Amino acid sequence: MDTTSVLNLDELFGQTKPIKVRWQGVEYELRRPENLGPVEIARNEKLGKRHETLTKRVGERGFANNEAAQTELGKVLNELISILCPELAKAKLPFAAQLKVLDFYDAEVIATSPKQKMPTVMPVSSTGVTTTQP
Repeated sequence: MDTTSVLNLDELFGQTKPIKVRWQGVEYELRRPENLGPVEIARNEKLGKRHETLTKRVGERGFANNEAAQTELGKVLNELISILCPELAKAKLPFAAQLKVLDFYDAEVIATSPKQKMPTVMPVSSTGVTTTQP
């Protein structure tokens, strides 16, 4: 009988199902959170804070009328997407599509990581306003 202990990372980190996005006929695979390094995680945290500050400063009602804030938020979202998939970030997604990608990513990460609470890339709703994730 083999008494060797095994650390089962597959079990610990959940499924390794790829997270894919299709845009204009091209499929892009997004990196899973467990494949991000310390630099990407730190960059994600910085961008998340930038996003939160921006949305608080502008507020939900004034956001639609503030083109500079929309542009800045679009840049933040694109940078977040570049952490997950640089090729997709280069595809120049429209603002609404950026939000959908990050919403989809967060939902997929939460759905496939039941054994641990993996931080999501950035809690964001389709309105562009930060939301709270469990």
